[in-house]
Amino acid sequence: MARDRQTTAGRLGRFARSRAANIATLTALTMPILLSVAAFAIDEGSLFLERRELQAAADIAAIEAASAPANAQAAATAALAGNGAEPATALPAEGGGTRNHIRLAVETGSYAPDPGIPAARRFTAGAAQPNAARVSLVATGTRYFAGALIPPPRIAVTATAARIPQATLSVGSRLAALDGGALNAALGALTGSSLSLSLMDYEALAAADVDLLGALDALRTDLDLQAATYGDLLRSKIGLGRFVAALDRAGGLAVRADAALGRLARALSGSDRTIGLASLLDLGPYDMAPLGDRSAGPEPVANALDLVSAAALLAVANGRHQVELGLDAAASGLAGVSATLAVGEPPQGSPVFRAGTIGALARTAQLRLLVRLRIAGGALPAAVELPVAVELAPAEARIAAISCPAGGADTPAVTVEARPGLARLRIGEPARLADWTKAPSYASARLLDAPLVKVTGDARAEIASPDFSTLRFAPADIGSGTIKRVATGRVAGALTRSLLSHLRLQASVAGLSLGLGDATKAALGALLAQTAPAIDEALDGLLALLGLRIGEADIRVTSASCGRPVLVQ
Repeated sequence: MARDRQTTAGRLGRFARSRAANIATLTALTMPILLSVAAFAIDEGSLFLERRELQAAADIAAIEAASAPANAQAAATAALAGNGAEPATALPAEGGGTRNHIRLAVETGSYAPDPGIPAARRFTAGAAQPNAARVSLVATGTRYFAGALIPPPRIAVTATAARIPQATLSVGSRLAALDGGALNAALGALTGSSLSLSLMDYEALAAADVDLLGALDALRTDLDLQAATYGDLLRSKIGLGRFVAALDRAGGLAVRADAALGRLARALSGSDRTIGLASLLDLGPYDMAPLGDRSAGPEPVANALDLVSAAALLAVANGRHQVELGLDAAASGLAGVSATLAVGEPPQGSPVFRAGTIGALARTAQLRLLVRLRIAGGALPAAVELPVAVELAPAEARIAAISCPAGGADTPAVTVEARPGLARLRIGEPARLADWTKAPSYASARLLDAPLVKVTGDARAEIASPDFSTLRFAPADIGSGTIKRVATGRVAGALTRSLLSHLRLQASVAGLSLGLGDATKAALGALLAQTAPAIDEALDGLLALLGLRIGEADIRVTSASCGRPVLVQ
């Protein structure tokens, strides 16, 4: 017995120490676990694929629903059916049904593409004029191996699509006083060139619209710029002559407008003025579009004369130039008129021409103008020199709404909120006219300087910036290029009268100061009151020539589109 026990123990010991067939043994022991893990992995992979397919179906359904918000439910149902899904109002019992049997829910509402709003809150259900649709799908997943152990899950996905409308907006840039000689003088001074265009040339430019994308394509070819997108090109600085030549090469212009731009480009070819295109243009959705790609939205256009005048003003701002402008004094009934102009760049991110969606903002440049008026003295011992300084803050306009009609038609109406800029008038001698880092300071102006009699004076008047005014551009207004104006009334004359009524005079005769009742001051005051209409005419005419008005702003919507439905969430 002892021997048998020793033999058994030895055999067991040898078995424990033996390594033969270990792999087969371990495989047999772990195979059930491995098969369970494999079954779980296959089921999870299948469920992941089902979720992707369901999400793709929801995306397509959302796009179709957003294209026709009035019939969103029917559009989404048809989209699902076309992709092999079977929409239902309720899910089958737990564990039943097939992968194609889904529950569909469709909501219509408005989508605001505002980066300042959290993404989850940009869609608002139940809007009166919906531009978006949110589609939710729920389906029962399929378990091929682990169904006996784990119940099939429910798969839920959501997709939101919206038609994001876009419009192109311009504000207050038109050279309004179409007089060939005056425009040649003004544009020549702004551009540092000698111009000789006729009045018919300017009228042709005022009636022509330029394809902005075509102009940028031509500019890239002309300069051989290494730009991949339109935004890259807009961040370039180019010569003013090159820019006008690109406008001419954009194509699609009438013969006279094309010829006028060609003459203008040749005249500006020697100008040293440059512009930053980003200060002039913002192409909105085209900023990231590759050059030559015109599928990002409505193709932006702008008036040819507006572009030239705005570019000329920005060229002055870019170079920190003070421009001397010659004026026809005889036209205003004054003995002499001269003007010095300084222009500040528009605030970054809000150029004169803007393409974008709701909330897009465009602004004019800020401007300082010093007009020196010479008035015949009459009974006074010498002529009167009256320096009038005008400061104009930027006028601004923003897209408040783009209303697309029911049925998905691409003929929207655009609502714009606009206001003219703050205006200040001063009688005095300004310092640092072109220094935009500081507000200019003013010294009393020497109005009368005769050998024995000297009169100095100063005055100020201003209008506060008004609230935004609402302008509605119907599709017909957009198609015809209608310009609408916001204004505070005839404030130029009112400001001038207020300015003269608050004029504080200080007179001295042979070095002796006199009081307010001095005869010289009384005569000067009477003369200024008499010539107030001529002063108004001179100021109004000069500002209109530059496309700027005190208390007024011109607004134009050049294009608009309801956009194509795109996924937004």
